[in-house]
Amino acid sequence: MATQTQENQEIEQAIERLSQKMRTVSDAMELARTPIKKKPANQNKALKRKKYRFSLVSIFKNLLLLLLFAGLSYMLASLVGVYIEKVKSQRADTQTNTQADTQAEPIAPPSTAADKNLSENAPTLDRLTPLAPIIADTNLNPAIPPQAPPIAPAPPAIADFALKGANYQLVDTELGRALDIFITVVNRGGGVGRPRLFEIELINKQNKQLMAWPMAVAGDEVPGNSEKVYKTRLLEPPADFHNIRVSMQK
Repeated sequence: MATQTQENQEIEQAIERLSQKMRTVSDAMELARTPIKKKPANQNKALKRKKYRFSLVSIFKNLLLLLLFAGLSYMLASLVGVYIEKVKSQRADTQTNTQADTQAEPIAPPSTAADKNLSENAPTLDRLTPLAPIIADTNLNPAIPPQAPPIAPAPPAIADFALKGANYQLVDTELGRALDIFITVVNRGGGVGRPRLFEIELINKQNKQLMAWPMAVAGDEVPGNSEKVYKTRLLEPPADFHNIRVSMQK
């Protein structure tokens, strides 16, 4: 009986080992059957597209910031140029006024000892006898022709500017909507020069001002009796823009 029970125990242990091996094999087969999850190719493409769009948006924002900075610096430089021109004109006016004052003051000739003696020994008005009138600058020799008086110098030619007209045009650029403004100026004088400043305003349909800025004039000078067209550009004008209004400072 003891040997039989021992054999039964060994058989049961063998059966358990065999069943355990079969379970491990079945588990391995189940693992082999389960598919491996892979990321779809479309997801990778979508990520790449998002990165590309993000980079484009950042580049566009940087360009807008640069354009805004350039516009502000240009306006600041224009205002500084106008202020410098004003200061120069004021200095020139003060210099001309001081020169005119110095020329108007009479300069007394220096007195000498001989002049003092002559004044002391000169007869009084009661002792003076009437004299014949003295004729100066007479031509006693008829053979010598009289000299003509010197010709006065001609006044300098001065430029005289007038605003002939101003128009605009809306155009599409790579950076968006832009407003091109054309200003025509006529020089009616004989001198050469250029205007000092333009004041540009954008107005709506109710004739109300939307925005305004000064434009300092630079470049070649305008000859006399001729005209010239000045051009400027504004990016992204207001949506309710209707017309422009331009004034000029000579």
